Amino acid sequence: MRLWLRFALVIAAVSALSLLFFGTWAQWATGTSATEAAVAAQLRDARAIATSVGRWLDGQSDFLLGWAGTFPVATLDPERQTGLLRAVLTSVPSAVTVVLVDGDGQLVVDPVYLEEKGGGSEQRALALVERLPVTGALESSAGLALGAFWSPDGVHTSVPIAVVASEDPPIVLGADIDLVVAAELSAQSSATRAVLLVDGAKTVVGPPHPLLRLDLVEGLLGNLADFAYQSNGTDVQGAAAPVSGTDWSIVVLEPAEVALEPANRIRRSLIFAVSLAMVVATLLGFVMGRWFTEPIARLRDTALVLAEGRYGARAEVESQDEVGELARAFNHLSSRLKENQGEILRQRSEIEAFNQELQQRVDAATADLREAQEHLVRSGQLAAVAQLGAGMAHELNNPLMAILGLTQILRARAGDGGMVGVLDDLEAEAARCRDVLDALLKLTNGEEPAGSASARLDEILADVRTALVAAIRDSGVTVEWVAIPEVAVAVDAALAVGAFGQLVAALLKGLPRGATLTVSAELESNAAVVLLAPDQEVGIVQDDWMASGLDVWVARQTLDRFGGQLVEPLDDSAAWRVRLPRA
Repeated sequence: MRLWLRFALVIAAVSALSLLFFGTWAQWATGTSATEAAVAAQLRDARAIATSVGRWLDGQSDFLLGWAGTFPVATLDPERQTGLLRAVLTSVPSAVTVVLVDGDGQLVVDPVYLEEKGGGSEQRALALVERLPVTGALESSAGLALGAFWSPDGVHTSVPIAVVASEDPPIVLGADIDLVVAAELSAQSSATRAVLLVDGAKTVVGPPHPLLRLDLVEGLLGNLADFAYQSNGTDVQGAAAPVSGTDWSIVVLEPAEVALEPANRIRRSLIFAVSLAMVVATLLGFVMGRWFTEPIARLRDTALVLAEGRYGARAEVESQDEVGELARAFNHLSSRLKENQGEILRQRSEIEAFNQELQQRVDAATADLREAQEHLVRSGQLAAVAQLGAGMAHELNNPLMAILGLTQILRARAGDGGMVGVLDDLEAEAARCRDVLDALLKLTNGEEPAGSASARLDEILADVRTALVAAIRDSGVTVEWVAIPEVAVAVDAALAVGAFGQLVAALLKGLPRGATLTVSAELESNAAVVLLAPDQEVGIVQDDWMASGLDVWVARQTLDRFGGQLVEPLDDSAAWRVRLPRA
């Protein structure tokens, strides 16, 4: 049987049904739909209000998170921390009181509040500290936690918000936020409608409403849900929606007779409308069935042709109504599919060719970069060895001059009996020459220093001071040698002198004449740290390896050989730190 004939017969059969039977069914069906629509409207209202409250709360939280993340609170002095609290109080519109507490909930600085802004006071600030969810904020991945609602003055409702301002040491920025949205919710409530805000502690914002039975709906809080119950003889229809990012919920309540009045009105109107519509539908079904289904059949046949891959097929429908527009759109689609098929094949071929060319370029560029990198590594290593050799040669110059002087003294004192001490000094200086040469050979050959080597830090720096007398004089920089502790470090003395000499020489090159370089030391549990602190910025040009000059790179490589560490400052005027393992 054709579609149009079935369409007409079904309409005729339906229209022949008893009006009473159909009216009863229609009343039930539309009443159910209208009831669902009323419930959906309450759900929409609850969700919209929850979204509005969530956005408002996100705005307040973003203000606090922004201030907490902008400044290094842990490094600020108390006066600046108090200034930060004043800035937060001024910029956060709903903030009444702002505090700064440590991980134990103790005040870091005095709280800041405004009396004219929601009744701020010192007592309220102390009460805020007790209610502030410090632990929750520190344990939260977002660094933020909300406290329970409270009404410090019995009129305004507030919520404590805690934001992590520093993790080490733990410092929390807390604020007492006036819930201005509570007044807006109260304005939406009436005797026949309740709009309430409830937190995770089952605390209701504002005065209680006679329609609310919190014990019956508390299991639904935190979820989008509708519910119905009876309170004091009144049937209540309501909905709940969660506030995003919190354990709060918005609850909307109405008496059932008010909420479902549109449904009852629709039921009464539907009985008449359905009866009339069925009569008209029966008459028109026979007329329109054939006229409506014939173009659809043509579209169906054309779609089957198109499914076989014969793009460009057209449906012959000449009507000017929506079915005709659908047919013309279908014909346009068929034509475009045919055009796009050829275009896609052409573009695919071009993309494949471009990908091959691009891969060839990438391979060539990668090979060039790898060759350049290897060349730079070899050049840097050769330059480092050459620079260190020059430093060792300069280091040898001083003890050799001492040997020559002592030799002259020995020649002048021959036979006077004072040769023993002079000969001892001569032997020590000769041994020093031997050690320096030995260290130079080890460094050149890539040998690791002996694990049992040790030297006194004060003696190492004394040798550096002696070796750099000429360089310091020529640079015009004043070097202050603060008292160095007599502590043994696990380093090769000659290598350590060479490394410190390279580093100090690099700093002398980078400092302007008249500057001062202070050399001091401090002790840690398992290391000694030498501090080289310039009073002006060090203008050292960086090399291709992003180290601060070749001298510094040589010093770093030398220190690494015996477990030392060179830490460059982030600020050019801060101290350079050399950490040496203690013997």
